[in-house]
Order: sequence, then structure tokens, then C-alpha cells
Amino acid sequence: KVRGNVIKALLRNPDQSIFPLEAMLRAVQFDMSRFSFEIINTSSKLFLSSNEELRKSTIAIYGSLISKTHDFGQLEVILHHLMTLLTGNEFKGASWEQRCQLISTLELFTRAPFQPGDLPDKLQGIVTHLTSLSFQEVNENCKIQAMLALSSVILKMKHIPAIFS
Repeated sequence: KVRGNVIKALLRNPDQSIFPLEAMLRAVQFDMSRFSFEIINTSSKLFLSSNEELRKSTIAIYGSLISKTHDFGQLEVILHHLMTLLTGNEFKGASWEQRCQLISTLELFTRAPFQPGDLPDKLQGIVTHLTSLSFQEVNENCKIQAMLALSSVILKMKHIPAIFS
């Protein structure tokens, strides 16, 4: 019942509902796998907002959800969704600030609750996406953001990814 109300609030009045949702998700102490994608999918349009505080809250929500999603399949779906946003038509007209903030969310996957031995394999997809973004992105600030996120992900890995060999 709460999930339905959260989704309705995000759809009807995202400017007012995003901040309480951020506080609620910070406090939650259980696996959010069942709810993560639905909330992320519903709130992703907020990255196109001209309000920087809304975009920052959206990133905080993504961070909370990613760190509390224990199902790797759901994390893959979220990663695919974010990459689709970055490379799709919806973000073609986005400002460089909006694109940089969306790129920075990929770094949040380093907070995911992986088992220590699984970390390198699980992060390989993110490395591939960030490497591709750092070459394809035309804005210098966004390229730098992609490289910063890439370095954060690589620091969590045990071995240098094959893509760099």
C-alpha cells in the first residue's frame, strides 16, 4: 500500500514528494529489491528538472535504493535503465549539468551490497558503460565525470578490467 502511494505521489507532484521519500529511504533498513526499479523508473524524469536540489535528491534516492538492493538481477535492470536514459533520445536535450549528474549515479553501484568475491564480476558491466561514455561524451565536464566514476568503480575491483589491457 505504501509503495502505491509513493509512486502516485512521485507521478502527481514530484517536487513535493521527492524530499520526504529521500528521508524515508535513508532510514529503511531492509532489502529494497522489490521496489527499487519502480521508484527509480518513476523518478528518473527528475534528472531533467531545472531545479538542482531536485536532481540532488534524486541521486540520494538512487544511492539509498542501490545500496539496499540485494538482488543483482534488479541492479542490472537499474543499470540498463540508467544507460538507456544516458544514450536515449530523452536526454539528448539535457544540459551538461543534468548529464553529469546522471553519469555520477553510475558510481553509486559501488555501494551495492555485493558479496566480496562477486564485486569484480558484478562491476564489469559498469566499467564497460563508463568507458564507452568517457569516449562518446562530447562535453568535457561529462567526460571528466565519467572518468571519475570509472576510477571509483575500478578502485573497488581486485583486478584491472580486461578492457584496459
